[in-house]
Order: sequence, then C-alpha cells, then structure tokens
Amino acid sequence: MVTGGVPLRSHEDTVTSVAFSPDSRRLASGSLDKTVRIWSLDLVELRRKACEVAGRNLTCEEWTQFFGDEPYSPICSDLPYPKECGAKRQYSSGTTLKWCDFVS
Repeated sequence: MVTGGVPLRSHEDTVTSVAFSPDSRRLASGSLDKTVRIWSLDLVELRRKACEVAGRNLTCEEWTQFFGDEPYSPICSDLPYPKECGAKRQYSSGTTLKWCDFVS
C-alpha cells in the first residue's frame, strides 16, 4: 500500500515489485497486471520531459502540494513562472535538485 510519495502510474493493477538498475538511472516495476514498466530516473531527462509535456512551470499551489515548504524553483527555466511564489532559483542541468534526493 502506498503511504506517501508518488505512485507508479500506468499499471492497471497493484505494483508488487520494484528494482533499480545497477547504475541507478532506471527503475523497473512489476504488477499483478502482468506487465513490467521501465522508468527513467535521469533528472535531466525527466526535467526536459516535464517541460515538454506541461509546457509551463508549476503554479504556487502545485509547488506547495508536491514540494511542501521547499522554496519555489521553476523547472522550465525558459518559461514564465509565478513570481509571487518566492525567489527564483536556477539550476544548471548538471546540478542535483534537493527535492529529488529520494532518487539516490
């Protein structure tokens, strides 16, 4: 049972097992729906994909929902962001983001 964190979506039934790749860049999940999914954990790739799919930065409310008290930081540095959320912090593509430390 998921008690916190982000659920693994796209399975049609309960996820029963997970395993990290030896290089920690991928996560495999197995489900009772008889499927195995491979998930990327590459932060640069995930960030690029998030910006591509959403086409915008998170709102202040979304940021708080997912990151709590962590200071706001726009994910898509080339797109507008809500200035009322607090100070803007830029990260280079090689920087590990604090809020993604759970991946290590």
